[in-house]
Amino acid sequence: MRPLAAACFFFLLISGQNHAQTKSAHDQAKSADTNSTYNPPSQVIQIAAPCGESTSAKKQDQPQKEPKPWLTHGEWVMSILTFIYVVVAILTWRKIGQQWTAMKHSNEISRKNLEAVQRAFVFVRESALHGERDPSGKIIAWHFRAIWENSGTTPSRQLRLYAGAIYDTKSI
Repeated sequence: MRPLAAACFFFLLISGQNHAQTKSAHDQAKSADTNSTYNPPSQVIQIAAPCGESTSAKKQDQPQKEPKPWLTHGEWVMSILTFIYVVVAILTWRKIGQQWTAMKHSNEISRKNLEAVQRAFVFVRESALHGERDPSGKIIAWHFRAIWENSGTTPSRQLRLYAGAIYDTKSI
């Protein structure tokens, strides 16, 4: 992000140098469209001096032009405002990234708490152990009965209950 902002700022600074030349060329083209007569350009660029004339003598005869400022006042203001905008945008993206990280962390905590509160709490509410007797009164088998209850707010998923028994021929 920083190199992009620097490139934009540099482009704004460079584009201000050619602004005056582009504007005058545009004005000349516009006036040529409105008038049917030919208007030669006001500046003539001489590539080489004619034979026998020196270029140093020509330079002394021409009045010195006042150097144009590198950027006009408005362009400086726009450059500074653009730089401030870029800085604010970078700081905003940083803060958004921090908030996004905090929000993901908060969602993880909320999910864990929801699972802890909303899970099924299955337990034995009542149990009974019953021995089966033969006619002589001897216990020949045991029966275990459990009543299960879910006190949680959600039903249990994939509840599995296992029971085991040992068979032995000896009496209890």
